[in-house]
Amino acid sequence: MATLKAAANFREIILGNMYKKAMRSVKAGLNEAPYAFVVKPRQHDELTTYKFLKLLTEMGVTVSRSKREFIAEGVTYPRGTFIIFAAQSCRPYLISLLKRTFYHAGPFSFRPDGTPISPYDLCTYNIAEFMDVDLHECSEAIEGEFEDLTSVRFPRGRVGESSVGYLLDCRFNDSFAAVNRLLRKGIEVHRIKEPVKVGGETFAKGSFYVPAGEGIEEELRRQSKRLHLVFAAAPQTQFDHEPTKMLRIGMYQRYWGGNMDEGWTRWLLERYRFKYKTIKDADIKRGRLSRKYDVIVLPSDHKSLILGEGIEEYLQKRFKGRFTMPEFPEEYKSGIGKEGVEKLKEFVEDGGVLVTLGEASNFAIEELKLPVMNVLADVKPKDFLCPGSTLHVNVNTDNPLAYGVAEDLLIIFRNHPAFEVKPGPKNEELDVVLSYPDERIMESGWLIGEEKLSRKAALIDAKMGKGRVVLFGFSPQFRAQSDATFKLFFNSLLG
Repeated sequence: MATLKAAANFREIILGNMYKKAMRSVKAGLNEAPYAFVVKPRQHDELTTYKFLKLLTEMGVTVSRSKREFIAEGVTYPRGTFIIFAAQSCRPYLISLLKRTFYHAGPFSFRPDGTPISPYDLCTYNIAEFMDVDLHECSEAIEGEFEDLTSVRFPRGRVGESSVGYLLDCRFNDSFAAVNRLLRKGIEVHRIKEPVKVGGETFAKGSFYVPAGEGIEEELRRQSKRLHLVFAAAPQTQFDHEPTKMLRIGMYQRYWGGNMDEGWTRWLLERYRFKYKTIKDADIKRGRLSRKYDVIVLPSDHKSLILGEGIEEYLQKRFKGRFTMPEFPEEYKSGIGKEGVEKLKEFVEDGGVLVTLGEASNFAIEELKLPVMNVLADVKPKDFLCPGSTLHVNVNTDNPLAYGVAEDLLIIFRNHPAFEVKPGPKNEELDVVLSYPDERIMESGWLIGEEKLSRKAALIDAKMGKGRVVLFGFSPQFRAQSDATFKLFFNSLLG
């Protein structure tokens, strides 16, 4: 009531200040850089770019489109190019979402002993970097003819005419949703093992191929309309491909306290139509996992919380007494224990795939005795800190996990592990899929100790017995916001 009374008594002042603030933002956008952000016409995943634009409009940002060809800082852009002008009432907001960010690490960002203080959440919220949308930030005013959009219309999907089959580009995240829908309906889907040219377009290795058949074209038209996808007519020439299938996915869910990363992962799988089942501690301890599952996913979590051992010590080390372990009856305590570790080991050696996300990779390295080390395991915050930043990685596009992924990739890193393969006789069984460059690793955020990441691995595909362990040194599905890296995760879930 006090808030409502204050708002009523001072409504002229409050509304006047809101107006002044908005006008100052508009004025700044007309007289200061950045003046605008141009969405470059050629994007790696066009449909994700449209999602990005739709998201901006839903958040109150005005998106414009050029009615004619225009020039921005010497670059000519065609008619129909999208542009976000900075002369808007929400200018500070849109700049924080679109402009490269360097965290303001000042004197109050460090303790008296020099230890850096991590922010509550992330050090950057650049959704263009999260979603791999390529923008041109304009430091000069732009002249041209533009129209403001009231909504963003996605491009229309289409299906080519073919008696052979159809090709679907693996660069699009939504292609995986379409493939899962097709596989659920019993429709045969393959992945091509070499680039295939259709007209002036090249479908990269790993793109999807759907053989022609009765009722296939009709179903593809439904998926094309729903997801705005293009199913191109496959060429008459022979090309190498292999069938793919839906894998039986198990998602580990611990009991104690819940795990936000697990919740976001489930949400993402459902959004892209991956079929999965939740696995609890008892399910893992019961064993015979390979009879029910092909893939088991461990969301990002500390080793002690997965095992159910040493939780008090972990909480004390992390929270310094600010948070303690509640007293639970024995039957309600969570953890797979050493018994569960052995069952997971059997699962992988029998041919299963264990996918570990972020912090859970430490569990796999230590408990499954993989010849990999986390080079950041014992490093102090003074020497290394990266609490929520976008980092550059090099991509090994020959590995199937990287099919469809952009070669110049940014990942969201939030004090996760970084890997180094231990020298040994079986090093050929460990494939580094993502690795950090020598230098200039950070794009946005805050990074102390860049040299600790130099040339280290961010994603490893490790053979173990008849199966594999996929070690992610970050969360590729981070809060379902990191569209740029979804495909790395999705590829690990298809057979």
